[in-house]
Amino acid sequence: MLLSRVANYLFWIGRYLERAEYSSRFIHTHYESSLDAPFKDNRRVMLNPIIEMFGIGLNSGDFKSEENILNKAMLNMDNTASVSFSFSKVRQNALNARNVLSTELWEVINRYYHYLENFEVKTNESGQLFSFMKTFSEHAALIRSLINSTLLHDETWATIRVGIYLERAIQINKVLISTIGEIPRGKSQKDNQLTYYMLQTLLKSIEAEDIYKKLYPGIPNPLLVVYFIINNNIFPRSINYNINKASELVNRLFGVNNLSLLREQPFVFDINKLASEVNYLTMQDLENKSMEFLEKNIQKIENITLTLERDYL
Repeated sequence: MLLSRVANYLFWIGRYLERAEYSSRFIHTHYESSLDAPFKDNRRVMLNPIIEMFGIGLNSGDFKSEENILNKAMLNMDNTASVSFSFSKVRQNALNARNVLSTELWEVINRYYHYLENFEVKTNESGQLFSFMKTFSEHAALIRSLINSTLLHDETWATIRVGIYLERAIQINKVLISTIGEIPRGKSQKDNQLTYYMLQTLLKSIEAEDIYKKLYPGIPNPLLVVYFIINNNIFPRSINYNINKASELVNRLFGVNNLSLLREQPFVFDINKLASEVNYLTMQDLENKSMEFLEKNIQKIENITLTLERDYL
């Protein structure tokens, strides 16, 4: 059985790794989309989700600071939402849990941490930052692969994976909230074009564009896109999939196999209850209420993680 403090380190390795990886892809996708926005005056609309997600304050219309958006969101260690800050926390927690991790996993985390520490953009060139994001995505994929292939699939592995699944569900919620709020409500041709472009960007930002097109050919529909991202139970980047996977591992970790035991452990009960709620969600439940559902859902997941830390870690 893992010591609670070691379990805490492992849980946060998973959370911070997933947070950093999602942040990097979100920044890359939205910044790239801002360069190709269908109308010149919509560039700011495409940048707004980055500004909102990462708490970056820029004066309206200050497009000379676009590269600064990337710098602050990717590299600024004073910004606790930045990619570099999150990955520094991956390394810090991995160092504290070093004795239960494989050498291969630790070496990749440590090596990439030092790469980040020495990375410096000497000029405000977005090309350098795009290269940084590509390198980060490759290392994040390698780290996840090593978690799966070099650790016994015991409590150590399961605790990291619970962190990954819960953080991914939180990040998908945040991506949806930050994007849906910017989608135009008008019905003009210009609004329709921008809506279509923003839905494409949303799908790209969670690596879901190809799967969505395969399942639903044609022009993306806002409600259907949101429902797909929330509810598809066999797509690894849906909220449903990740909450259910976290629930399965939590039940395994705590040896829960009946309802009476569930009720004795608030954290385990809450995550199973949330999994059931998402499983039975219908498209009608989201119609004109997508934002309300997402805001409540993210609060429930955050409360679940807080209960886990308070009672078990």
